Amino acid sequence: MNFLVTRSAVFSILIHGLAVALLIFSLDFSTKTVQTLPPPGQIIEATAIDSKEVEQEVTKLKELEQKKDIQQKEQEKKLKELENKTHTAEQKRKEEELKLADLKQKQVEEEKRRKEEEQKLAETKKKQEALQKEEERKKKEALAKQEADKKKKEAEASLKKQLAAETAAQDRQDLTVIQQYTQKIIASIQAEYNLLGLVEPGLSCVLFIRMSPTGDVIDTRISKSSGNTIFDSRAVAAVQKASPLPVPDDARVFAKMREINMTFKPN
Repeated sequence: MNFLVTRSAVFSILIHGLAVALLIFSLDFSTKTVQTLPPPGQIIEATAIDSKEVEQEVTKLKELEQKKDIQQKEQEKKLKELENKTHTAEQKRKEEELKLADLKQKQVEEEKRRKEEEQKLAETKKKQEALQKEEERKKKEALAKQEADKKKKEAEASLKKQLAAETAAQDRQDLTVIQQYTQKIIASIQAEYNLLGLVEPGLSCVLFIRMSPTGDVIDTRISKSSGNTIFDSRAVAAVQKASPLPVPDDARVFAKMREINMTFKPN
């Protein structure tokens, strides 16, 4: 832009200098012509010619000046347009830089969001894997517990079965012992029973007897009467007289026959 202004200034100075030089040359030529003392008619004609030439030169100078002004205006216009274009280009460049910076910022933010999402996904996957492992562990523990419970139940059932079998065997053995001692008790009572004056044959009653571990009779009564009061009272008296009754030494077996109901028939 400075170059164009300088160029215009130099061009203007040259034009003005040329105009001044022409004027000086014209004036000098007119003076010399007068000094040669030409005929009057020729002097007038020469003077007229010189004035016309000067006017033409002046007109040319004005035209040159106008052209120069027009060219300068056009140059200034072009310069202004160039400045406007430069300013517009600069604005566009800045806008593009802003857009590029904004795009880079968005890319940075997008990359940040992407990394955050990846981290969240990784954490979620890690939690899911931990939950899955925990579920598998609980499942294994539950299966192991079920298996242990099953084995325990099977063992308990086997033990119960074994104990039941042993108990049944023991009960059978105890029952044999109890029956033996029951027969001994009946024999002891029969030995003490008073048969004198007994008119009705085939009478029987059911006696309830509660004994101590030593065989002493604690309580006795008729559970089921024979229908004959004398028969029943003599049976109760016979139990009292037979006391202490024969009982087993084994406390466990005795506990099963501490209280007995037995059918009594005299011999």
